[in-house]
Amino acid sequence: MLFRSGFGPVRASRYSQDVERYRREANDEIALFVQIETPEAAGNAREIFDTAGIDGAFIGNGDLANFMNHGQPGSEEVQEVVDRLIEMAGKKSVPIGLPTWSQQECDRYVQRGAQLLTIGSDMGFLGNGARGDLSKVRASLETAKQGLVESYKK
Repeated sequence: MLFRSGFGPVRASRYSQDVERYRREANDEIALFVQIETPEAAGNAREIFDTAGIDGAFIGNGDLANFMNHGQPGSEEVQEVVDRLIEMAGKKSVPIGLPTWSQQECDRYVQRGAQLLTIGSDMGFLGNGARGDLSKVRASLETAKQGLVESYKK
């Protein structure tokens, strides 16, 4: 057993509709992922990937960058570590992934062998959507304002 935890399967048991089934089957259905987000963890990656019972790994490249070079995950220094981690995980048949912020970045990691990728963030998507809607409202207001100005001129 890798860890012990409390028992609070509210959502997992369909809001306590099927607690006994959850209790019987949960351990077989849970995936255990490790997160590599420090230089120390990156340095111990071989041992981490050899750990029995892990189902995959996720690279915290933003946090890794904060520890390595003041927060520049796209820097060559950080990219070399990330690329090495992806390669090592592939050799150990450990699924690995990380967050990405553009289609280009996502494609880069897919080409290197990463399989579990996110793109963007919930806050980024919400902010972009809000800015887009606000821009449309402002344009509509400007058009309406111009219409009022023209009607006063007549």
